[in-house]
Amino acid sequence: MDRKQLLEQLDAVYNAGGYEKIEAFMTETIAAAKAEGDWVTQIMIGNELMGFYRDRGLTSKGVAVYNEIRKLFEEHGLTEDISFASTVLNAANLYRADGQLTAALEMFDEVREIYEEVLPPTDFRLAGLYNNMGLAYMDKGERFRAREYLEKALRIVKALPNTTVEQATNHVNLANIYARMGRPDRVEENLAAAEKLYASLGNNDPHYSGFLATRAEIALKNGDPVSAERDYREALKELEKYYGKSRAYAKTCHNLAAALDAQEKAEEAAGFRQQAEEIMAALKSTR
Repeated sequence: MDRKQLLEQLDAVYNAGGYEKIEAFMTETIAAAKAEGDWVTQIMIGNELMGFYRDRGLTSKGVAVYNEIRKLFEEHGLTEDISFASTVLNAANLYRADGQLTAALEMFDEVREIYEEVLPPTDFRLAGLYNNMGLAYMDKGERFRAREYLEKALRIVKALPNTTVEQATNHVNLANIYARMGRPDRVEENLAAAEKLYASLGNNDPHYSGFLATRAEIALKNGDPVSAERDYREALKELEKYYGKSRAYAKTCHNLAAALDAQEKAEEAAGFRQQAEEIMAALKSTR
């Protein structure tokens, strides 16, 4: 199978939106690759599907994909290969998104040992690892370790070409951690940098919703529920476009309700809270 063409097709499906079509494209491609004995394509698209399930909060489906991919690496004697480490990294992010932080960090360290041994210090893949380790430490409340890894990641991607999305994402993550550290100057600096980078892409990227949600959260904490409401509503549109009514969508509904409560829009807030509960109940039944 032409893997470059497949990735281009996958990008087109993502840009068109519709989570059902995105999932169908990947599952059908994996099935076709398996039928042809093309295990490399199975691994490549399987990793993409694992990330998709992570973003939709479908942990058990993502773990099932990871187990299948791991078997392929084992069957071909490639468990010390760099591509295997990247797959473990993907799985670690799946566990992190599910709140299993201890397991995630253990997997991250396993990846780090391989990456730092075989990759140059400016390699793009190290930046991805450091960014995700930073997020895991942020989730654990270890703010200074989080900042350390996020700053390391940003230094790498800034020195590399064609990393607009990655730079924007790092700035959003740093804005989040600096907000927790009580550094409003650094928050504004990083949000402004991210906004400029996403604007250069026409705000057309699946990660743009994360920027909107982060800016909304910070606005709400700073006593500006009107701006928070605006950004949360836009984030919901972006999330539904790319991922459907996922766990992130439910969380954003809940946060939007808080912004509405702050404006004494209690009835509308209750509607969004109910929607969040219904989405999480539906996702729980499919885990």
